Amino acid sequence: MIRCEALSKCYGGETVMALDQLNLEVEKNSVFGFLGPNGAGKTTTIKILTGLMSHSSGRAWVAGEAVSKNNTNLRRKIGYLGQEQKMYGWMKGEELLQFVGEVFGLSKRERVLKAGELLEMAGLKDAAHKKVSSYSGGMLQRLGIAQALVGKPEVLLLDEPTS
Repeated sequence: MIRCEALSKCYGGETVMALDQLNLEVEKNSVFGFLGPNGAGKTTTIKILTGLMSHSSGRAWVAGEAVSKNNTNLRRKIGYLGQEQKMYGWMKGEELLQFVGEVFGLSKRERVLKAGELLEMAGLKDAAHKKVSSYSGGMLQRLGIAQALVGKPEVLLLDEPTS
């Protein structure tokens, strides 16, 4: 499901090695976590695997797709929640999830059903009609996970999911 072969990333004009020859295999239907100190390359790896950042060398695949920056087929197969949630605070929780569903091409009926299902799963049903800007940090985190699940991803990538 996720495979990396000698995946590397250099920053600062090729002087700072953030990721050095990572070889990794994560099987389907498994949970995998990166542990390590700040600067170990955890976020860099996740950003590369999502196609948000290019790698310097090596190769990687996620859900059968070769990882490359702006690969739309890859993006259709993954759900992603970064370290900082980036959500429209003026939207209501339900509205935000329906908006994301529209981006994924879901019909109006599918968007409404999916938003309700995910709000229930995230324990946010009672906050569905409140503005996102009024959500607590924990509520935002749960809404972010729900948002990452809207497109029914094959792979879910979470960066600092317990922060």
